[in-house]
Amino acid sequence: MTSSVHIREHYPDDLEGFLEWQTDPIYSKHLSWLPQSREDAISNFGEAMRQQNIKNRSEYFFAVIHSELNQYVGDVGFSLTEKWYGNCGWFIRNSQQGKGYATEAVMQLIHFAFESLHLKFLTASCRKANIPSYRIMQKCNFIKQKETDRRIWFFQSSKNWSPTNFLTNR
Repeated sequence: MTSSVHIREHYPDDLEGFLEWQTDPIYSKHLSWLPQSREDAISNFGEAMRQQNIKNRSEYFFAVIHSELNQYVGDVGFSLTEKWYGNCGWFIRNSQQGKGYATEAVMQLIHFAFESLHLKFLTASCRKANIPSYRIMQKCNFIKQKETDRRIWFFQSSKNWSPTNFLTNR
């Protein structure tokens, strides 16, 4: 099965798409740290680009690219929280949401984290009201870990992961 999207390191041409989701107030309904000022968003993009050149990097944020059209549709990535653990997140441009791109990109991210970097765990969380992200975590076989009145936390273990999960869930 061919994927509709693929993940890759950021290119300078991704900046405008990156700025869209970082600076648009519509994304703040699910992320308390958004929107960012244009200057802060440019700085964040610069940091994502800078991390690409660090041998033992602590952040892996990738562009999500529409495979057929070669267009930027969002971001997916994780920050290392300790040696074998990462905390992941995803951001898909508003015009590209609801097409399954985030699920495909998160599956590729999990595959990269466990198969290439040999991480042991990935965590993710979302506001309870963020039903699309909740569904993405379910489709990607994350396990619910904790729930409060406002937020839900999930984890994914490399012990429960195999490349066949990646191939069958796409």
